[in-house]
Amino acid sequence: MNKQNRSKRNEISAFLVVVFGGGAFAVLVAIGLVLFYGPSGLYDLKYALLSPNMIDELKYQDVSPQTGARQNFVFDSINFTYFHPGEGRWKKVVVDREKYQKFYDLVVGDVSVKGVTPTITDQFLSSYPAMLEIIVHPDDKYSTVTKTFQEVTFAYQGDYYRIELHEESSQKKWAYFFHKDIYKTALEILK
Repeated sequence: MNKQNRSKRNEISAFLVVVFGGGAFAVLVAIGLVLFYGPSGLYDLKYALLSPNMIDELKYQDVSPQTGARQNFVFDSINFTYFHPGEGRWKKVVVDREKYQKFYDLVVGDVSVKGVTPTITDQFLSSYPAMLEIIVHPDDKYSTVTKTFQEVTFAYQGDYYRIELHEESSQKKWAYFFHKDIYKTALEILK
C-alpha cells in the first residue's frame, strides 16, 4: 500500500509540475511578446481609410442626426473642400470614383507618424487646410439627411494629412500621416 501511495504522489506531483510549468511558460511567452512584439500604435493607411472597393458595400448602423434613433447608413458621395486663393473663397467639389481611386493608390502604402507633436497638429489649426469627406445618408428613401462617415484633412501647403478614425465616440480621433507635398498633390488629383 505504501508503494501505491508514493506512486500516486509521484503522479500527482508530475501532473502539477506539468500544469504549473506550462502556465509559467505561457506567462513568459506573453511577457516576451508584449515587450518585443507589442503594438506600435501606428496605422497602415489601407486599414484606416475606406477603400474605393468598399464604397458600394458601405452599410453600417449609427445614430441619425435627424431622429436620434439608430439607423442604417449607406454611401452617398465624396466631397473635396479647399480654399481657392485666386478667388478668395472656399470651393467644394464632388469627387468621382476614378479620382478617389487615384488618390487612394497614391497614399495606400503610407504609415502613420509615430510621436505626433504639437508642431504637427498645429498645422491643421491655421491657414486653409483642405478636406476630403466620405458622406453617407440613411438607408431610407424618404430621408434627405447626410453626415460625414470619414474625413481626411490636409495641412495647408504641407506634407502632413490626418484621417479621422471611425469610432463610435463623441470625440474625433485622428491618425496623422506624412507624404511629401500631399496638399499640392491632393489638389491636383481631387479638384
